[in-house]
Order: sequence, then C-alpha cells, then structure tokens
Amino acid sequence: MSSLVIYKDETGKLAGMGEKGRRAYAKFRKLVEELTVGETLAFSYKMPRSPEHHRFMFAKLTGLFERQEQFGDFDRLLDFLKVGAGHVDLFPGRDGVLVAVPKSINWEKLDEQGFIEFSAP
Repeated sequence: MSSLVIYKDETGKLAGMGEKGRRAYAKFRKLVEELTVGETLAFSYKMPRSPEHHRFMFAKLTGLFERQEQFGDFDRLLDFLKVGAGHVDLFPGRDGVLVAVPKSINWEKLDEQGFIEFSAP
C-alpha cells in the first residue's frame, strides 16, 4: 500500500507533498485519468488531525485535571474519559464479562474525524 500526502499549492491545484509525494501523486493522477468506462480504482484516505483542535482539547483536559481530585495521574483521567465516551474496545474478561479497554487517541493512529467523535460533548 502506498502513502501519499497532498495539499493545495499556491496556484490552487492539488499537489504531492515533497519530491516523493509529487511523483506518487503524478502516478495516482495517471491511474485515475486512464480509467476506462466501468473500471474501478479503490483507495483510502485519512483526514489529518487539526493541531488547533488537538491543543484546544488538551487544554480543556488539563484544566479539568487540575480542578479534580479523583485522579492523581493525567493518563488515568484520560482513560476514564475514553471509557465514558465509548472510545473503547470490548474484550471478554473473567467469567465472560466484557471489559472496556480504552483505545488510543495517538496523533498518527486517529484521524481528525475520529478525534472529533471522541471529543464531542
């Protein structure tokens, strides 16, 4: 699977990021332009995270952490909030009872849409 980062350049056209990205985007465009009627091309995309949204969310979380007394560790508070938001994987635990394990909100692993869904009130 290939990876490609595109952006809108100064002329308002889409372009690949960096020299490698320009070559990859040119190959992708060629594939798209050469499609024949009825032929298909599958691809995936990921919406990049917004640094502004990320900073805003963590500023809110830091403020919450500083105002509460239940959790002595920021990461435990974050895990608690992930579980409450349903941002979990469920695994069978003892006696078959499901256990909620918080999912990662790592910058690289979670795209902006996923982060929005996690952080929405």
